[in-house]
Amino acid sequence: MKTNKLYMAVAAVALGLSSHAMALTFTDGNLTGGVDIGGDIAVPVATNQWQWAAGDAISFPSIHVTQMTNSYKTLTLPATANLPLLVGQTKAATIGNAGNAGINPQIAFTDAAGATVTPVWENTGNTGKGTITLPVTAADGTTALGNMTMTVKVGALRAGIEIASTTATLLDSMYTGTATQQFYGQFAQPSTAAGVLSNGSSAAAWNAVLGAHSATDLLAQLNTAKGSNNTAWRFDSSGAALGFNTPAWYFSGTYGLGIAQGDDIVVNFTNPVTVTTAWKSALKATVTYL
Repeated sequence: MKTNKLYMAVAAVALGLSSHAMALTFTDGNLTGGVDIGGDIAVPVATNQWQWAAGDAISFPSIHVTQMTNSYKTLTLPATANLPLLVGQTKAATIGNAGNAGINPQIAFTDAAGATVTPVWENTGNTGKGTITLPVTAADGTTALGNMTMTVKVGALRAGIEIASTTATLLDSMYTGTATQQFYGQFAQPSTAAGVLSNGSSAAAWNAVLGAHSATDLLAQLNTAKGSNNTAWRFDSSGAALGFNTPAWYFSGTYGLGIAQGDDIVVNFTNPVTVTTAWKSALKATVTYL
């Protein structure tokens, strides 16, 4: 009898069965029944961690008319420092979301009157530069005087760390891809790889100059989210603007639009300036989310 009990126990182990699984409830005769099968799938919450700041007003001292060119119609003003226009950053990393969860910024620019402004990017040379043209008015804000063109520089950055890997970290300088790859918006950065700053480190350095988090800060955010201790980027390059688009990664990022020291703001007046003239212009930005 002891031998039989021992034999059954060994058989149960060989079949991978527990003593609980063997304790079935039997019904005599006919049976109507079944086995319910199910479980839980946890989807971590993707959180909007973005924060944004516009640059301070850019005010030039009084310029003597003799410094103008083109018969007193063109005023050229070199930037004497790096001037931020729009800067964004994540205050913490967030897990991605394949279906979007209000975490992918969409930037739109307008002038003082609310008309759409579209930067014209060089898309060559990996400079991250382009031009923005805005209307110029008198101090009353309505009397048209001409237009202003300024050379701008942008860093559109996405940083990430793969949850299933110990070393897969990425730092991407981003360009607008297809219609479904518009992280930061369709026109907020160049549309080709040749137009953006060549790698993530370059973009991060420029954005940090404008006041955003550094590349080191972004890596720290990712390490905190994952509980890891990576000290370097495994991938440091450029890429299409895919956004925070997968729950297999944690993401962080920065965006920096500004005027680089030495680049020009050029004001073109429709008519020669013959009297003391106050002029003004404005670039407005709106950030929404997909």
